[in-house]
Amino acid sequence: MQLIDIPEQTPSSELDEEILEAFIEEIGEINQEIVTHFKILKNNPADLESIKNLLRSFHTLKGNGGLVGATLIGALGLHFEEMLNKVIDGKLSINNDILSLMEQVETMLPSMLKHFQYNQSISDEMVLFISQASQLRK
Repeated sequence: MQLIDIPEQTPSSELDEEILEAFIEEIGEINQEIVTHFKILKNNPADLESIKNLLRSFHTLKGNGGLVGATLIGALGLHFEEMLNKVIDGKLSINNDILSLMEQVETMLPSMLKHFQYNQSISDEMVLFISQASQLRK
């Protein structure tokens, strides 16, 4: 599998403190939404409403990550959003690989946020995680 290229993140120290705090809080809320809707989807993979709610959450991650320069979080949002768009369009079905990967978001997203918040390097594990999502959407 080919790993995706993640552009360098903007150092969080370059952000206004209030913007950074708001971003951190919102990512926590989005993560909770993802966890909630994922539990529903896991029990009923055909639940279109949960898929749409997850899609909106990942779309928001993509946009908010891009706005503050958290490219890793933006990439996570982008690749999961594209995957869920294909599910909605009927080009991809919810399967065990997708469910397994999506289940990891609950722990990966907070880790990605901490890496951004504390200006840490993007780990290979995080790039691999997003690369897997990219691969599944193809």
